[in-house]
Amino acid sequence: MRTVRLATIVAAALAALVLGATVPGCLWDRDDEPLSGRICAIPNTGVVEHCVDASEGPASAWNKAEADGELPIFMWARWSGRVTPEELIANEAELGAWFDTVDRVVSYVRDERKHAESLRATLHGELGRLLRLIRDRQEEALQAEPIHAADNFNEAMTGKASAEREPLAAAIAADKLAMASVQAILDRARDEGAPLQSRYAGAAARFAAYRATEAAEMAAYAALSAQASRSAIEGLDGVEQAVLAAARDASRAPSELAAEVMNLSAELRAFAVSFDEAIAPHREVLATHGAVVPDMTSGALRSLSAMLGYAQRRVARSDATATALLGGIALRRQALVALEADEGSARRARGRGAARPRRRSARERARGRRRCRRRRR
Repeated sequence: MRTVRLATIVAAALAALVLGATVPGCLWDRDDEPLSGRICAIPNTGVVEHCVDASEGPASAWNKAEADGELPIFMWARWSGRVTPEELIANEAELGAWFDTVDRVVSYVRDERKHAESLRATLHGELGRLLRLIRDRQEEALQAEPIHAADNFNEAMTGKASAEREPLAAAIAADKLAMASVQAILDRARDEGAPLQSRYAGAAARFAAYRATEAAEMAAYAALSAQASRSAIEGLDGVEQAVLAAARDASRAPSELAAEVMNLSAELRAFAVSFDEAIAPHREVLATHGAVVPDMTSGALRSLSAMLGYAQRRVARSDATATALLGGIALRRQALVALEADEGSARRARGRGAARPRRRSARERARGRRRCRRRRR
C-alpha cells in the first residue's frame, strides 16, 4: 500500500501537467549534488542550465536564466544525484520533499512571475520527463509479485490443522483471518479516501458557484453588444477592449477549475487502483459470504467528468460570442468611416455651389431696369 500511495502522488502530479516534448536537461549522478536536490532553469535561447540548491528557491535559478537569454524560461526540480529513481520511490520522505520542490517551482512561475509561456514551457519540458520517469519506476515496482504474509500464515494454519485432522477448524480460522484483513483494508481505504472526499466536495461547491455565473456572463456580452451598436468611432476601441477583457475573465475561472478537476480525477483513479489491488486476494472470500466490494470512486469520477465537459463547452461558447462581437464592431467601424466620408463629400459639394452666385434671367433684368426708371421720375 505504501508504494501504491506514492504512485497516487505521482499520478496526481502528472494529471495536473499536460506532458509534452522535453527540453535540454538530464539526471546527473554526482557526488557533489546537494542532498536537498536542485532547481534548474534555462532560457528559450540558452544552452546552459542554471541550477541552484533547492534551498535557494526558484527565483535564484529564474534570475540566472533570464539574464542569460530570452523568455520563455524552462524550469524543473531535480532530486539529489546521490539517490537513484528506485531509491527515491522507496523513500516516502525524500519523494515527498521532491514533490514539494516541484510545487514550489510551478507555483513560482504561475503565481509570482505570471508568465504563461514560461509556465507552458515548464509543464511541457524536463519537469514532465522526470515525473514520467518516476511514474514508470513505480509502475514497475507495482508489477512485482507481492509477498502476502497473511497467505503464508493461512497455509501454515491449514497444514497444522490437517496434520491434527482438524480441517474444519483450520478453515474457520483462515476465514476469520481473511475477514479481519478485509476489514483492515476497508478501514485504511476510508482513512485515505477522506481527504479526497473533502476535496471533491470543495470542487463541487466551486463548480456550482461557477455555473451560477453563466447568466451574468451572457448578460455582460449582451450589454457590450448594445453599447457597440450605439457607439461612435471614437468609442468602439473601448468597447473592443472590454469584450477582450470579458473573454479573458470568462476563460480564467474554468481553467483553474479544470486543472483542479483533472488533478482530483487522477488521484481518485489511483486510489481506486490501490484499493482494487489490495482487495483482489479477498474477492473469493467476499463472494462466498455474499458481500459486495464497495465502489468508492466511479460516481465521483462521472461527476468530475461532467464538470470538465461543461467548463469546456462554456469556454467555447464564450469564445464564439466574443469573436462574433469583435467581428460586429469591425463592421460598424467600417460603416461609420464610410458614412463620414460621404458626409464630407456632400459638405464640399454644397460649399462649391454657394461660391457661385446665380445669374438673373432676361425678364428679371428688364423688371429691374423699369424699377430704376420709375425711381428717377
